Amino acid sequence: MLEIKERRQKHFLRDLINAMMYLTETNCQW
Repeated sequence: MLEIKERRQKHFLRDLINAMMYLTETNCQW
């Protein structure tokens, strides 16, 4: 169970970083 939680956290962090990068890219395009 702990392994799954850790894996989920890593995915969440990666998705969050990807989302922030995407937002910054779109903001730069403005």
